[in-house]
Amino acid sequence: MDKLAHYLTRIEIYGLWQRYNVDWNLRPDVNILSGMNGIGKTTILTQTAAHLRAGSVSEEDTGRLLDIRVTLDDPQADGILCDFIRMADYPALQRQKLDDLVKRYGTLHITPEETKQFQDVVDEFFTYTGKSIDRTDTSTIRFLQAGEMIPYRKLSAGEKQMLVILLSILTCRTQPGVIFMDEPEMSLHIEWQQQLIGRIRDWAPHIQLILATHSPAIFMN
Repeated sequence: MDKLAHYLTRIEIYGLWQRYNVDWNLRPDVNILSGMNGIGKTTILTQTAAHLRAGSVSEEDTGRLLDIRVTLDDPQADGILCDFIRMADYPALQRQKLDDLVKRYGTLHITPEETKQFQDVVDEFFTYTGKSIDRTDTSTIRFLQAGEMIPYRKLSAGEKQMLVILLSILTCRTQPGVIFMDEPEMSLHIEWQQQLIGRIRDWAPHIQLILATHSPAIFMN
C-alpha cells in the first residue's frame, strides 16, 4: 500500500443473504452496530474486514460473491490498516491469537513511553484483582499478584480477552487505522464493559472502532 487512509467513511453491502442492502455512514471515532440475533451484525463486520484485506469476499452461506464498497476518508488512499477481534472464536483460536500477540509484543519497536502507557492501561483494568503487569521484562507478558509471578496463560477468561483487546490496539496504535470488534462484552465484567470504549479512545484516539454488540454498557456513554 502506497498511501493509507485514516478511517472509513461509509460501508455499502449489496445483496446480503440475497435479501438486504447495507448503507452505513461512519464516524471517524466509534461506530456501534446493535440489534437482534441473526440480523447479520457479525457478517457485516467479517465481510467488510475481509474485503479490506483481500479486495473481495464470498458470502459464507451461499458462496455468492458479495458486492461490497468501502469509502475511505482520503480518495487518494489505496488501503487502510485494519484488525478484527472476534470474541466468539473457538477457545483454541483465542489462545492462538493471544500467543501470537504476546510474541509480537516482544518484538514491537515502541518507545519506553509507549510501553509505559500500555502497562498503565493494563494495570488500570487489572487492579481490582490485585494484579499488575511485570515491568522488569518487556520481551514477554506476565503479571504479579501478592508477590507471585503469574504467566498470562494462567489469567481468567475475561482477563485474557481484555489482554487480546489491549494488545491488538497496541500493535496498530502507532498510526491511524480501523479495528473491528465483534461482541467485545463476552466474558467481561460490567465495569470493564462500561470503561472499555472510553479508555481505548483516551489511549489511542486515532484508531477508528467499529463494533457489533448486545450490551448497552458498551455504548451507554
